[in-house]
Amino acid sequence: MSSLTNNAIATLIKNQTHGNDTSYCPVLQVLKVLPVNNSQGTSAERYRVILSDGVHLAQGMFATQHNHRIREKEVTDLSLIRISDYMTNVVQDKSLVIVLGFEIVNPHPGHKIGSPVDIGKVNSGGGGGAVPQAKPMYGGNNNNNNNNNNNNVKAEKSYSNPYANTNTNNSNPYAQSSAPIIRTNNASSSPITPIANLNMYQNRWTIKARITSKGDIRHWSNAKGDGSLFSIDLLDSSQTDIRATFFKEAVDKFHPILQVDRVYTCSGGRLKAANVQYNTCKSAFEITFDQNAEIREEQDTGEISQQNYEFCPIVDLESIDPGKYVDVIGVVKAMSEPSTIVSKKTGKEIIKAEMVLVDDSGAEVNCTVWGDRATGA
Repeated sequence: MSSLTNNAIATLIKNQTHGNDTSYCPVLQVLKVLPVNNSQGTSAERYRVILSDGVHLAQGMFATQHNHRIREKEVTDLSLIRISDYMTNVVQDKSLVIVLGFEIVNPHPGHKIGSPVDIGKVNSGGGGGAVPQAKPMYGGNNNNNNNNNNNNVKAEKSYSNPYANTNTNNSNPYAQSSAPIIRTNNASSSPITPIANLNMYQNRWTIKARITSKGDIRHWSNAKGDGSLFSIDLLDSSQTDIRATFFKEAVDKFHPILQVDRVYTCSGGRLKAANVQYNTCKSAFEITFDQNAEIREEQDTGEISQQNYEFCPIVDLESIDPGKYVDVIGVVKAMSEPSTIVSKKTGKEIIKAEMVLVDDSGAEVNCTVWGDRATGA
């Protein structure tokens, strides 16, 4: 077993994230690489993996940025790899090791090392040295005995997440996992994940960011019912911003207390791919928060910028593709009185105002502002 890192599987599951011990880069054997059966009808290509330290084995997934390495047979069955970055999630009550970074140690050792057994079965059997398992924050079975858990960790009650995937007939444990995972302490003392490092394989994360903008509450009504939402933009010390949206009960809970230019720690949200048509933030993802999110105001120590701008001279706007978002800075040369139009889509009245901006390039441009911004201009 000398070529494999001793007790690596148990350590990965215990650490839960590479950020908890950045020096730990174990060598493991890839027993099997298999494509994920795409039962969701999406086009995402994903690969699951069975990892072994020679004594224990665990199920895992390769992050999608490594798909080309698998297609090109850089890593195959029985390959030895050194894991440089990882995240352990819980899917259907099973620990799943997400391999975010790795290097090849031996691509073709030619044989399986040891006689590994599934660590999940070892732990559930109550054998010695069982590894404490992370438990889902929302839903899931909370009837397990907590005596084996870290004594410093207080068990928390479960909450109902109305936005979680309630389809219990999905037999694929490698499909998109549903809800955030329990934190082992409050948000303020949890390890901070830079917004630039967020990815779809993380179920547990905490970001620390400044609110740079806060939208108005919007309401909708359709055949599925009524609802409301509002969005904020969050900027952190990695100089990356991300859009976060609150729905229904979360609107009533958080809209009155969240303030622009204040710094908060946020956890308990769900990531999805950003809609670039309406989202100007740098992150490739967006966050959805429900009423169970953990959001705490933090002391502003000044390490987070108040706003990031990439100003474009007004004279250069003619060369910008229509529909693209830009930042401009200038002087208001003229301003109209607010006026009202009727939306063709909703039939509701909307307030708008027109202004003329001029900058030091000598050019000027007409600009329209809407809603509260029009009445407050």
